[in-house]
Amino acid sequence: MIDPVHRPELRRTLLFLALMALGIAAAWLAPTMPQARGLASYLPLHLLLETVSVIVAALVFAVGWNSYGEDLPSNIVLLGCAFLAVATLDFSHALSFAGMPDYVTPSGPEKAIDFWLVARAVAAAALLIVALRPWRPFARRRTRYLLLVSFLAIAAAAHVLVLWHPEAIPRTFVPDTGLTPFKVIVEYAVIAISLLAAAVLWRRMRAPLPYNAAALFGAVCAMAMAEFLFTLYGDVTDGFNLLGHLYKVISYLFIYRAIVVSTVERPYRQLRDSQAMLQTTLDALPDLLFEIDLGGRVHSINESSTQLLAVPPEAAEHLTVADLFDAEAAGAVMAALGEAHEHGGSRGRQYQLTSTRGRRWHELSVARKPAEPGHPPHYVVLSHDIDVLRRAEAELAASRDLLQAVIDTAPLRIFWKDRDLRYLGCNPAFAKDAGLASPEQLIGLDEYGLGWRDQAELYRADDRRVIETGVPLLSYDEPQTTPSGSIIWLRTSKVALHDSTGATSGVLGIYEDITDRKRAEQALRRSEAALTAAQAIARVGSWHYDPAHRRFDGTEEGLRMFGLDPGTTPDLDTLASAIHPDDRDLAVLAARSGEPFDGEFRVVVDGRTSWVHVRAKVEVDAQGRPVGGFATTQDVSDRKLFEDRVYTLAHFDTLTGLPNRAQLEDRLRFAVSAARRNRSRVALMFIDLDRFKDVNDSLGHSVGDALLVQLAQRLRDVLSEDDVVSRLGGDEFIVMLPETDVRRAGLVARRLLEVISRPYQVEEYDLNLTASIGIAVYPEDGDRPELLSRCADTAMYRAKQDGRNCVRFFTQQMQEHSARNLQLVNDLRHALARGQLSLVYQPQIALDDGRLVGVEALLRWQHPELGAVLPSEFIPIAEDSGLIIPIGEWVVRCAARQTRQWMDEGFAPMVTAVNLSVVQLRHCDLPGTLSRILAEEGLEPQHLELELTEGVAMHDPQTAVTVLNELHGLGIRLALDDFGTGYSSLGYLKAFRIYKLKIDRSFVRDISTDPDDRAIVGTIIAIAKQLGLRTIAEGVETADQVTFLREQGCDEIQGYYYSGPLAPADLAAFARTQPRRPDRS
Repeated sequence: MIDPVHRPELRRTLLFLALMALGIAAAWLAPTMPQARGLASYLPLHLLLETVSVIVAALVFAVGWNSYGEDLPSNIVLLGCAFLAVATLDFSHALSFAGMPDYVTPSGPEKAIDFWLVARAVAAAALLIVALRPWRPFARRRTRYLLLVSFLAIAAAAHVLVLWHPEAIPRTFVPDTGLTPFKVIVEYAVIAISLLAAAVLWRRMRAPLPYNAAALFGAVCAMAMAEFLFTLYGDVTDGFNLLGHLYKVISYLFIYRAIVVSTVERPYRQLRDSQAMLQTTLDALPDLLFEIDLGGRVHSINESSTQLLAVPPEAAEHLTVADLFDAEAAGAVMAALGEAHEHGGSRGRQYQLTSTRGRRWHELSVARKPAEPGHPPHYVVLSHDIDVLRRAEAELAASRDLLQAVIDTAPLRIFWKDRDLRYLGCNPAFAKDAGLASPEQLIGLDEYGLGWRDQAELYRADDRRVIETGVPLLSYDEPQTTPSGSIIWLRTSKVALHDSTGATSGVLGIYEDITDRKRAEQALRRSEAALTAAQAIARVGSWHYDPAHRRFDGTEEGLRMFGLDPGTTPDLDTLASAIHPDDRDLAVLAARSGEPFDGEFRVVVDGRTSWVHVRAKVEVDAQGRPVGGFATTQDVSDRKLFEDRVYTLAHFDTLTGLPNRAQLEDRLRFAVSAARRNRSRVALMFIDLDRFKDVNDSLGHSVGDALLVQLAQRLRDVLSEDDVVSRLGGDEFIVMLPETDVRRAGLVARRLLEVISRPYQVEEYDLNLTASIGIAVYPEDGDRPELLSRCADTAMYRAKQDGRNCVRFFTQQMQEHSARNLQLVNDLRHALARGQLSLVYQPQIALDDGRLVGVEALLRWQHPELGAVLPSEFIPIAEDSGLIIPIGEWVVRCAARQTRQWMDEGFAPMVTAVNLSVVQLRHCDLPGTLSRILAEEGLEPQHLELELTEGVAMHDPQTAVTVLNELHGLGIRLALDDFGTGYSSLGYLKAFRIYKLKIDRSFVRDISTDPDDRAIVGTIIAIAKQLGLRTIAEGVETADQVTFLREQGCDEIQGYYYSGPLAPADLAAFARTQPRRPDRS
C-alpha cells in the first residue's frame, strides 16, 4: 500500500507515464513509423533536443550542488554530480552526431552512439544507487567533492576511450544494417537497471520518505521507455530515435522535479507548517479564573482572582478586563478571548501580570461555555501562575539544548539501551543510519528490527559484556549492514550506564562511520597502482629531489627511462651518465641552476636513444628558500618521430625525396634576396619530361614512379651541394642555381639533358627519356621569385615547341608569344558564339574521269583584331584547352548541313572530309555524337569521311581501334592523313578499318624532279592497291604531278591545280563546271 504522502504526486506521475506508453504503442503500430526517415537526422532538431537534455541535466547538478546543507540528503548531491557527467557526455554525443563538424575525431553515428551509451549507463546506475541508498547527509562535507571528481573522471575516461581508442569498444552501429547486438544488449541492460530502480522506489513509497520518490519513479520509468525505443531503430534518422530523444528529455525533467521538490519546495512547506503549529498553541494553566462575555465584561470571578487583583468581588463583576488588568495584560486576555471566540478555545497564551504577588508570568486558557439559543456566548478564562515553572524550564531548556546540541551535532552516532538491550534513544545521525525518520521511532526497538539484523548477535554480545562486567569496549572496528543492504565499517566504543543508586541500567554506545576512510585507504592503494600503470602506459615518470641526501626519488617509469631498477635513488651524476653527451652539459646546468626548467634532451639506454621531455619546479619553504624539487619526465620519442615525419611531408616530395614546391619557394626567396645583396645571379630551370605520360599509360604508374626515382637520383648526382632540385609533381622538376652566371646555367642544363637521356632499366623494361628545359635568370628575366618561375615555364614551353629535348633561355619574344597565345585562348572561347569561325571547302577530283567526288572541310578563324589566324596556330590551342570538342561538333554539323544542302540543290552525291583531332578521338561518346548530328542534319553516314593522322591513331591504339570500329560500323568512312610521314604501320591500316590513304604534300611537291619522292609515292599507291584501299594526293599544283599520279594509279587528287579552298557558294559554282557521272541506267 502506497503511503498517503506519495499518492497525489504518484497519481500524476502514473497518468503521464500511461500517456507515454500510449505514445510508444502508437509509434509501434503506426505503419509509416519505420519509414519515417530524415526527420531525426535534421541536425538542428537533434541538436535542439540534446541541448534541452544538457541544460536540464546541468540544472539538476546546479540545484543539487548549490542546495547543499548539513541536513540535505547526500543522494541529492550524488544525483547532481552524476548528471553533470551525463550532461558532458550528452554534449559530446550531440557534437559527434552524423553531419556535425569533426569533434576532435571525425563525427559519425557510431561515435555518437558510444557517448550515448556511456551517458545512459551513468544515469541509470546513479538512479539505482539513489533508490537503494539511504537518504542521509554526508558524514563529511568534502565527500561531495570526491563524488564530483569521481563522476567527472568517469566522463573523462569515456571521452578518452571514445575519441582516441574507439577500436576498444565493440561495434554499436553498422550503416545499412542498423544496431549491433552489443548496442541492443547494453540498451536492455540500462532498461533492466532502470526497472530495478523503479521497483525499489515503488517499494520504498510504502512508507513516508523525505524526498519526492514519485518523481524519481517517473524518471526511471521514462528512461526505460526511452531506452526501449533506442533498441528499435534501424537507422539513426528514423522516428523511434526521435521519440526516444523526447522521452529522454521527459525523464530528465522528472529528475529535475524530484530535486526541486526535495531541496526547495519541501523545506518551505515544512517551515509554513511549523509556523502554523506555533499559532495553535493555546494551553493555559489556572491561577486566575473568571467568566466574561465577548466584549470583555466580567460576569463572574473567583475569590483568589479578586485577591490577586486587589478588587472587591462585588465590584469586579461590574468591571471589564481593561479595568482589572494593565494594558498589556488586558490586551493578552482580549486576544485570547478573540481566539477562543474564533476557534472555540485558547490555551497557552503567556503574559506578565502585575498582581499582589508582584509581576509574574501567567498562562491563559480560554474556553467557550455552551450557550442557550439566542443568548450571547460566555467564556471561561483561566490564568495560571507559571513563573517558577518558567524559570525552571528556562534553566532546564538551556541545559537540555546544550546537551542535545552536543549529541545532535556530534559527528558520531550515539545511542543508549536499557538492560534488556532495547533502545532508549539516539541522536539523529544514528536514526538516519537505521533508516528512521527521527530518533523517537527507535525507542523500544532492538537490533532485530533494524537494517543490521545480520550483526544483531554480535552487537548484543558486546552490549551484555559491557553491562555484566562494567568494563568499557573502546575504539574497535566492526561491520554493519545498512538498510539498503550495503556494508559499512564502524569504529565503536561502549560503556555501561548507571542509575541514581549506582546500579547498571544499560549501555551507551558511540561509533563513527569509517567506511570512507577505509575506502580512501583502499582507493589510495589502488590510485598508487593505477598511477604506476598509467605512467607506464603514458611513458611519464615523476621525481622528487631530496637536497639533504642529494638523491632523486623517482617512480618506476621514470627510473626505467634512465635504465635504472625500481627502488633506486640515483644522484645527479648517475642520471647525467644516461644523457646523450651532446645534451648532458645543458641538462646538468639546468638541474643545478635552481630555476624552473622545461625542455627536451636525449637519453641513451642500452644503445637505444630516446627523447625525454622534462618539466622541473623548485620546492621552497615559507621564506622562499629552496628545500627540494619536483619534476616529470615523459618519453616523447614517438612525437619526435612524428614531427620529423610531418616536416618531411611538408617540405619534401614523398616519392623522390626531393624538396617540394614549398621548400623550393622558401629557398628561392632566400637565394634571390642574397643575390640582390651580393649583386649576383640566380638561375632557375623548369624541366618537363617529354611524353612521360606514355610510360604511365602503357606500362603503369608503378613503372613511372620507379623511373622518376632513378631520374631524381641522377639529378642530385649532377648538381652541387648549393644547387637545389625540386619536384613540383608529375613529371615536372625545377633546378635552382644560386650565385651562378648564364654560362654555367647553360652548361648545367646541357649536362642534365645528357644525364636524363641515358637509358633506364626499370623492372624488365629498357626505357629512354628526354626533357625540355626552360631557363630564367635573376635579375635579367625577373626580380621576384614568382616572375622567375613564370619566365622559366614560358621558356620550357618554347623548348617543347622547338622539338623537345632541348634547352631554351627566356627571351622577351617568348613573353610576347605567350601573351599572344593567352589572348588567342581567351578569344577562342567566344569565337564560335560570335560567328568568327567559318568553313571553306577544297574540291577532291577523281583522276579517271575528272569528276568532283568530294570536298575537304577546312576551318578558318577571322579574328576582329588580329585578322585571319592560321589553323596551325589556333588548332593546337583549341586542343590544349579542350575547346576542340565543341568546335569539332560545330564543324561536323556545319559540314553535314552544307553537304545535305548541295545534294538537295541537285548536285551529285559527294563525300565531305572532316579532320579528326586526338582529343575528339578520346571523347567519351564520339560515335554517338556523330550519329546524332548526322540524323539531325539528314545526311547519310557514307557521305561523311573522317581524316585522322597517324599520330592521332597511334596515341592510344587500343582506344583508337575501339572507337574507329564503332565509326566504321555506322558507315562513316575513315581516311589516314599524311601517310608515310610518321609510323606508316601497315598492321594498323587493317585494324583501323581505313578506307583511304592520303599522300602528304611533302612527297607530292617534288615528284617531278626527285626520284626518292617518286619512289615513295609509287610505293604508297602500290601498297594501297594491294590492301584494297583508295588513295588521294594532296598539294597537287602542276600538270606533271597530275600525269605522274594518274600513271601510278592514284584514285583522287586535291590541290590548287584544280582549286584552292572555296566558300560554299563558290564551291557550288565550281561543281557546276565539272563533268557529271555518266548515266548508267
